[in-house]
Amino acid sequence: MRPESTSHDVSYQLQPVPKSWVGTSWLNKFRFNQQPEMLLMLEFSADAVNFAVMDLSGMVVAQGQQFNNGQLVVEKSLPIPIDVKRILTDIQWMHWPSQSVERGLNSTIKMQNKLQQNGNMQRIFSQNGLNVVTITDNHGTILLIHHLDDYQVKVQRLN
Repeated sequence: MRPESTSHDVSYQLQPVPKSWVGTSWLNKFRFNQQPEMLLMLEFSADAVNFAVMDLSGMVVAQGQQFNNGQLVVEKSLPIPIDVKRILTDIQWMHWPSQSVERGLNSTIKMQNKLQQNGNMQRIFSQNGLNVVTITDNHGTILLIHHLDDYQVKVQRLN
């Protein structure tokens, strides 16, 4: 789970589904800080991302749609603090094409993709010369560290 709000202004406008992803779906396992692992199911259509956040037994915690026009509809099944917009933002920062992510960033945030010497890819978001978010793809397991809001998310795509 994630905190409901952040203390820093690192705003991001959720972006539309990349056209080549329409008709596909992903199942991700993720862990926020040291909390229990959760599942995130994403289904991509021409006009929306349908999502469900579940515990490992498959019980739905939250579900809904993020439409390409920016509208986010969330239905929570359990009264636990979870910020679906932040989860979707993190997923987009990890997986969406660079040009798409850059369109969603506010003008003070800069993004850089780097290939590390060990072959891992990194995506670094900075603001005023300071790293805000660092994402490292370690050949299938992705670690996002949000330096300002002091959290990390580990994501593994299962399909």
